[in-house]
Amino acid sequence: MWSGNLQAPINRTQYNGEQGEGWAATGSLLTGDTQSTDYLGASSVRFGRINNTNSTWIDSGSNQSQSNHLPLYALSPVFTTPVPEPASVITWTLLVTIGFVGLWRNGRCKAA
Repeated sequence: MWSGNLQAPINRTQYNGEQGEGWAATGSLLTGDTQSTDYLGASSVRFGRINNTNSTWIDSGSNQSQSNHLPLYALSPVFTTPVPEPASVITWTLLVTIGFVGLWRNGRCKAA
């Protein structure tokens, strides 16, 4: 992605409609780094061309005022938080329960 080329333009809305010609606020340079003065939240922001698949999709080389209300295009790293499957949670719960019952019964047998 940071090589500068995309297989398809990012001209889609959050509802999968076609955005048409225009820009999106990225706040990023071509390398993916934050632009030091035109970052998201500054008075002006770096933007990309949503219909392009070359390097200008992320960084058009210029900025626009935040008052223009550009669409926002944000990138994040891949989320890698493991989420246990329900079946494994149930299995471990049953194993722990059986273990406690076994220890409890073993303790009762020794006491008698």
